[in-house]
Amino acid sequence: MKKISKNMIWLLAIVSSIGTLFSYPKLPEQIPVHWNLRFEVDGWGKKGSIIGLGLLPLLILICFELFAKFSTRKISNEKHIKVYRILEIATVILMIGLNWTSIIIALGYNINISVILPVVMGIFFILIGNYMPALKGNHFIGIRNPWTLNDEYVWRKTHKAGGYLFIIIGVFMIVMGFLKSDYINKIVFIIMLSGIVAINVYSYYIYRKRY
Repeated sequence: MKKISKNMIWLLAIVSSIGTLFSYPKLPEQIPVHWNLRFEVDGWGKKGSIIGLGLLPLLILICFELFAKFSTRKISNEKHIKVYRILEIATVILMIGLNWTSIIIALGYNINISVILPVVMGIFFILIGNYMPALKGNHFIGIRNPWTLNDEYVWRKTHKAGGYLFIIIGVFMIVMGFLKSDYINKIVFIIMLSGIVAINVYSYYIYRKRY
């Protein structure tokens, strides 16, 4: 089952990349590459940039595989392997979704991106937050700072708190998608920025308290 799911995500990434190459000739010279807090397109780039976006899921998969194979902190615990693979699949699917969102908008199709993007991002954050506490110390994914990387206890406590933070952000993002409120958008942005600072301060506090 694990091998099937692993092969399926590789196949999905390959098909997406090939599809991107086939869509390239049909794209206009400018494609959307950035969205603002209202999830409105506010940045455009040359259509050649879609090639990089289309190949990104494959690159992410290669990076995940290389880390799992050559990391000095081997991924051996079965539960950790499961979490690692779930985060790998979720990240790749998200990147594929964002790539095809750019293509669909560039081709002139009218989709309600202001609802779809925050809801999808919200689900992604909730998924990560749910599995983050089970993630073991590593140098590739997670909240990596000098204090979490030097102590497994600090890593565990920080990622438990970080998991709650990601879930809260995810819930607010989903609400943001349906309410379409500038007030909610700003709250999510503030929570994200303050959360990044707070979680690193928290890990430093635990480390200093422990040593």
